[in-house]
Parts: sequence; C-alpha cells; structure tokens
Amino acid sequence: MIDLNAFLNDLTRATFVLVAILTLIDFVRYRGRTRLDIALMFASLAIYVVIQAVSNRLAIETRWVNTLGVASALAHPFLMVRLVRHFREVHAPILRVAMAGLGVSWALAIMFPPPIPPVPALLIVAYFGGAEAYAAMALVQGARKTGGVVHQRLTLAGMASGLLAASVLIAGVEAVVPSITGFAGLPSLGLALLSAVGYYLGFSPPRGLRRVWQLREIHRFLDERVGLSHDERSTRLPDRLCQAATRVVGGSGSILALKADEGDQLAVRASDHPAVLSTVIALIQNEVKSAKPRRWSLVSAAAIPDEIARLIDYLGADTVYAVPITTQERTWGLLVSLCWGQSLFPTDDLNMLTLLAEEGAITLDNVELAARQRRLISQLEATNRELETNLRLQKTLRVQAVRDPLTRLFNRRYLEETFERELRRAERQRKPLGVIILDLDHFKVFNDTFGHAAGDGLLRILGQFLVSRSRREDVACRYGGEEFVLIFPDAPLDTTARRAEQLREEAKSLQVQHHGHPLGNVTISVGVAAFPEHGSTTATLLRAADEALYRAKTEGRDRVEVAQRLALTPRPPLSGLTRPARRRGT
Repeated sequence: MIDLNAFLNDLTRATFVLVAILTLIDFVRYRGRTRLDIALMFASLAIYVVIQAVSNRLAIETRWVNTLGVASALAHPFLMVRLVRHFREVHAPILRVAMAGLGVSWALAIMFPPPIPPVPALLIVAYFGGAEAYAAMALVQGARKTGGVVHQRLTLAGMASGLLAASVLIAGVEAVVPSITGFAGLPSLGLALLSAVGYYLGFSPPRGLRRVWQLREIHRFLDERVGLSHDERSTRLPDRLCQAATRVVGGSGSILALKADEGDQLAVRASDHPAVLSTVIALIQNEVKSAKPRRWSLVSAAAIPDEIARLIDYLGADTVYAVPITTQERTWGLLVSLCWGQSLFPTDDLNMLTLLAEEGAITLDNVELAARQRRLISQLEATNRELETNLRLQKTLRVQAVRDPLTRLFNRRYLEETFERELRRAERQRKPLGVIILDLDHFKVFNDTFGHAAGDGLLRILGQFLVSRSRREDVACRYGGEEFVLIFPDAPLDTTARRAEQLREEAKSLQVQHHGHPLGNVTISVGVAAFPEHGSTTATLLRAADEALYRAKTEGRDRVEVAQRLALTPRPPLSGLTRPARRRGT
C-alpha cells in the first residue's frame, strides 16, 4: 500500500528540484541580476531537498550535512525578500530584519541539533513565515498592478509563498506540540506541494500556458473595441493601447507615437504618463532603427546609451520598453512603456507589448483600409453624381436639339432624320405612309390683333392638341411658323385623309385664352399626301402635301385637300429641301 505522506513528500521535493533546474537554465541562457536571484532562491530549497533525499537513501546521519541543508533552506525567505526589490521598493528596516532573522536562524540551526527545541523552533518559524508572508503580499500587490502573463505569474508566485509560509507555520506548531503530529503532517505536506506547484507555474510556466495567458489579455484588449465604429476605433485606439501597455507591464505610463502622413518623423498621439515630451520620442526613435522590440534598464547589467539613461532618469523610471507598431505592409510608429524598477519577467513583458503592438497595428491597418474605402466610395458617388448630371444635361441638350422650345413638338431637324428613316422602312416592308401639312388660318391677323404673346399661346395650345391626337408611333413636328407636319406610319391615304378631317373638325373646338380672356375659335387648313401614291422620296411627298395645303388655302381655308396623283419631279432629301415660292393667304 502506498504511503501517502511519503508520496507527497517525494513529489514536493521533485517539484522544487525541477523549478530550481529550470530557473538555473533560464539564468544561464539570459543572465541578469533578477534571474540570478530567482535561481539562488530555488537553489536554496533544492540543496535542502537533495541533502535530505541523499541522507535518507544512504542512511547518513551526519549533523553537519543536515545543518548545511537546513541553513540552505533558511536562506529562501531572505532571498524572496531581496527578490521583491526588483519590482517594488523594500524599506531598509524590513531588509535588515530579514537579514537578522536569517542570521539568528542560522545560529539556532547550528547550536541546536535536530530535533530543535520549541523556543528556537518558534523563532525560526517566525522568521521563515514572516518573510514568506511579506514576499507573498508584495507579489500579490505587484500582480494587481500588472496584466497579462506577468500578472498571472506574480499571482501564482505570491500564492506559493503564502502556502509555503502556512506549511512552515504548521510544521512549527507541530514541533512545539508533538501531540498533533499525526493530524498536521498531511496538511503541511499538501500545502508544501501546492506551494511547489505554484512556484513552478509562477517562475517557470510551460510555453503553452504562457500563450493562453497572452491570448486572454489580447482578447480583453480586443473586447474593448467591440461595438465601436472605424472612426471611434481610430480615435480611441491610441489611449486604450497606452492603457493596456501600462497595465500589462505594471508600468508608470506609456507613450504612443505614430508617423506623420509624410516622412518618418514620429509625433505623440497618446500618453498616460505625465512627463511626455517630443524629445522622448526623438531619442527613442534614434535607437530603434531595426524595427525590433527593445528594452533598457538602469538596474540591468546591460550597457545602455547615455541619452537613454538620461531619459530614464529624467522620467523617474528605471526601465523603458520600446516596441515598433508595424505590419508587413507598413510601420506605423512606436509604443513606449516606462516602469519603475525591473520586472521579474522582462521577456514576458516585452512579448506581451509586442502582441499588443501587433494588434494595434492591425487595427490601424483596418481603420486606414476603411477610411480608404470610404474615400473611394465618396469619389465613386461624386463621379456617379457628375455622370448623372452629364446624362441629364445630354438628355436636355438632345431634347433641345430635336424639340421646338415653344410647342415642345419635334423640330424640323428631327423631321429630316425621322421622315427619311420611316419612308425607307415603309418601302422595305411595302407598307403605306401618310403625311399631312396643316396651317393655322389667318394667323397673321390673330397676331396683329391680340399680340405675339397670344400667338405664341395659340401655337402652344395647338402643339398640345396635336400630341393628344397622335398615336405613339406618329411623328408631330413644327415645320416652321404656323405650319405643322404629321407623319403617320402604316397609314394608307384614305386613313390619313380621314384623320386629317378629324383634326380639322376638332381644332374648331379649341378654347384659346390669353390672360384669362377668350380669344375666339380658330380653324386650320390641311394638305394630305401618302406613300406610295404621291412619291417615293421625302421631298416629293412634302411637296405634294404642301401643294395640297396651298390649294386648301386658296379654295377658302378650313378644309382638307388631298394631293393630286401627279408625276412630280424628284427632289433631293429633305435636308436639302427648299420650299416652293408661293403667296399664301393669312
């Protein structure tokens, strides 16, 4: 049967040794004072664990070997307190008390061989538990000021220190009160195991877990953009990016500088740090030329440029992170975060800032793309409006080109084009085509009596009358002056004559008024011709209809005359037509 206490004890020891090995590897790879202190802190526990394991396995009961292991373990609380100094201020009295506690504990461990008497044991427990508790509170407070991976790691490390302090406290009570040994052993081992796991996840978390923490912080940053328009994202992104950067590194502030529309000069767009100067970005910009994330720290062993050191000191910070905001297509600018002290996990801070900068760059790309699309849409809409205006203008000009402005009937130019086309169609299809010319009787007298304005009104009324009496395929044109031409496709001669008579009769009922005063009735005279009876060209047909109109005028007006079937001399097309010289009654 498995001994649970022995299993938990072995598992706890193995976890502490694993963390010590991982932190030592981390220090060897990256160096740095912080990593050295972390490696020493866990090495102190690992030495104790290894000595205990070897002594138990080889049954060696050497007092000085055991004392060496205990002394190594007692260094852990002091190293934890010293580690706190890397991310927050530790007052000198606290550091001196921790150092004194370490010295007293070492002295008691040397003076009293195991089992240590109750009073010395309580003093050692007080030092161990107090220092661990102080470190736990400091780590948790540091976690509250940060976000992302560092927040999770500090929280777990703080919880681990608290659990270790509780485990040591239970062990101390057990040493003072031996009667509770059977009850306190298992809880103490359980707390120690949880502490070891917490240290492992806090100081050496697996890469997959770090990625999960990073994605959670990025998701939080992206959630802040949900529901915002592209304009709002463009306006609020700089401030929110600065706030997120300050949060994830637990810094004193961040600065976002973006390139101007032209050139590479950076300009501050947002900041949550009180001391923002244009020279800050100028100095940082000169150092970040390789488009790679950079970190400078006054408490780091790495050499930093003198200008950056003066800048860090001027801003009251100890560490500066500078991360380019860039995509494959464009470099937007620079994200700078300022921190007091050195982070316990600077690599995670830099990686987190890089992810935020990448998301910010993608958002800026999307905003720029949306703005470009809006500009293109606006240009397209403007082009469409201009095109519609041009089309309306063309339509207006086309109408003006073929319409008589007074009567709104087709003009003579349109007649020339259409009459020739309709005649050729009738000839091809062997269908008839009717044409009439009508003239207002005594129009000159009407003008002289009532004025030209009344005459224009009469012409408009007659134009409306002709349109209302025409079929869709008919063509009604103003031929000139008071004369009008109507073309009736597919209409034989008798139908054309009958329609001409209807027009003459109905024209008598036209109500002509000017300024509200009736001007009396009017009459029209009409000449009728048709294809093929009276010719096969536009000129001959118009001449035949015109001669019939002349005959209607000379024989008394207000009548319809059909052209005679005479062999007329062929004429050129209508465009070259000149009307026969004749005197017409008015």
